Amino acid sequence: MRSMDIRRRPRNAWLVAIPAKVNANVRGRKVGLALRALREQKGYTADFVAEQLGCSQGKVSRIELAQSNVGKGDLFLLLDLYGVTELAERERMWELAREARRPGWWERVAPDERLATYVAFEHEAAEIAAWNANVVHGLLQIEQYARALFLVAPIDRSAEELERVIQVRMTRQRRIQDGSLKLWWILHESVLERPYGGPEVFAQQLSHLVAMRNKVTIQVLRKDTARHFNLGAYTIMQFAEAPTVTFLETVVGELPLDDPSHIPAYQENYNRLRAEALNPSESIEFIEQVRTRL
Repeated sequence: MRSMDIRRRPRNAWLVAIPAKVNANVRGRKVGLALRALREQKGYTADFVAEQLGCSQGKVSRIELAQSNVGKGDLFLLLDLYGVTELAERERMWELAREARRPGWWERVAPDERLATYVAFEHEAAEIAAWNANVVHGLLQIEQYARALFLVAPIDRSAEELERVIQVRMTRQRRIQDGSLKLWWILHESVLERPYGGPEVFAQQLSHLVAMRNKVTIQVLRKDTARHFNLGAYTIMQFAEAPTVTFLETVVGELPLDDPSHIPAYQENYNRLRAEALNPSESIEFIEQVRTRL
């Protein structure tokens, strides 16, 4: 697998906040960012645009931040104001806006909004770089291992919710299997010492990691580099045409980084982890050795 390019974006404009209570998807952000860029190119303030549209400044801001959907009428009024007259570009923008309004498959089954938000971004990501020191990454878990994890999780779930969250996790993995999502996962060695589900299930889980060696990149960080051990788990998502997003793992699920200006620090940290961990071939060999001892 080719090396993933974890680096700073060239401009701060690529670093945008994610509304914590809004299931904003990547397509919605594309529309909002494009409209903001057009407005700024014209030198217009949000107040001026709101006055031209006969709406509040807050509505303009919500559209640009993907906190609310934009209707066809408002979109075309904005494009008129910004001088976008080419029919193909107007139709492209409208198609993006329409796509942003369509619910994803996860919204039908995800038991809570936090999970739905995370999966919405993951579904559109081109590359993911993840680090954790506790459990196997969700995109690489077998069902028995995932079920064992959820049974000891600090979140109380009904039997129905448990089945739904497992269904979401297994469905998410399709993009790894079909190659549409590239995953680079760095794990601390201690992950391999926690046999959730028991030795038999854990052996199957480790066999699965080995079997995925040609679809994902896995690196093991050994204990002799323990200065990184207390670093909390995080996921960096990169997109083809949208800003990079970082999610932090918490006891209630993955939450977006509050301050997007901190994203470069996570990217730099990830590069350090990658440099200090075993290389991918050595990591697979190490996982195989752990499996044979079970």
